[in-house]
Amino acid sequence: MRCCFTPIPYIVKFISARSSVGKTTVASFILRELKTRGFKVGIVKHAASPVVLEERDSKRYLECGADIVVSSRNLAVIYLKNHRDILEDAVTYLQTPVVIVEGFRESRLGDTVLV
Repeated sequence: MRCCFTPIPYIVKFISARSSVGKTTVASFILRELKTRGFKVGIVKHAASPVVLEERDSKRYLECGADIVVSSRNLAVIYLKNHRDILEDAVTYLQTPVVIVEGFRESRLGDTVLV
């Protein structure tokens, strides 16, 4: 019998009481530093407003009932229908040992850095 083990990533959240205080700047600095040290790092960014689907075919597939659409070229984008806007769900799609999160202030997941 073969067993699978998925390690739990180290998660660090960058939060603030308001916008435009430097969360992205600080998180980007940490990201670059981790990458120079050889780490694979995933990012989860909380969006304050809905994501606009400009790619017509992906939008059409979702409107026709697809539950998930992966759109790729040089950059892959995943669109999930009925996705719950909680960090615990978002992290499950990443397979990196380190996850940097911007936002998701309410989540108890990971360590928190107040910017």
